[in-house]
Amino acid sequence: MLSKILIAVCIGCFATLLLSSFYFRWRVLKAYQILRRNRVEFDNAHIFNQARLEAEILPRYPQHKQAILDFVGGIRFSMKMASWLVVTITAFAAVLMFLQ
Repeated sequence: MLSKILIAVCIGCFATLLLSSFYFRWRVLKAYQILRRNRVEFDNAHIFNQARLEAEILPRYPQHKQAILDFVGGIRFSMKMASWLVVTITAFAAVLMFLQ
């Protein structure tokens, strides 16, 4: 009984991971297209360092602030969500392996 529940949870988490990947990819690409059309450029370091983003990029492109924040926020949130789902899938799969 427990193994069936764990299998269902793993399948559900995997499906959530897949669907969230497509959703965030669509959302992030929409913001990316706006930034690319307007030639807004910044490095990966700006994506993961909020203080650096606010100090260096947002003052340079104030008219595209919302698109920049949508892009960076979408990437950060999708990475957090994917990480937690992968950890959850791995944990439940490990428990499932040791039960059988």
